[in-house]
Amino acid sequence: PTVVRTELPSAALLSALVQSMVDAIFFQGDLRETWGDEALRWAMECTSRHLACRSHQIYRALRPSVTSDACVSLLRCLHRCLGNPVPQVLGFVMEILMTLQVMVENMEPEKV
Repeated sequence: PTVVRTELPSAALLSALVQSMVDAIFFQGDLRETWGDEALRWAMECTSRHLACRSHQIYRALRPSVTSDACVSLLRCLHRCLGNPVPQVLGFVMEILMTLQVMVENMEPEKV
């Protein structure tokens, strides 16, 4: 993703797949939360930037509840990335910023 083109067709398809899976596995009540936690963990810890970006996209598609720990992790990761703003990292920075945007949208007004 770039500043000009933030939405990628493959990300939209991934989002649709994630939503379909959550709908199909409705009997697993906490799937959205547990999968969201795991996706965010992968987004922060995965050494493959491509897989980390896909994990951000999955997290955004799931829209799990926002926790302060998740926000802090994302902000720390953003800080690390901005400390070395090479072109290869800027796409990852955009993924982090879009994830933070979705988190703010999911927060209750009094939390923001």
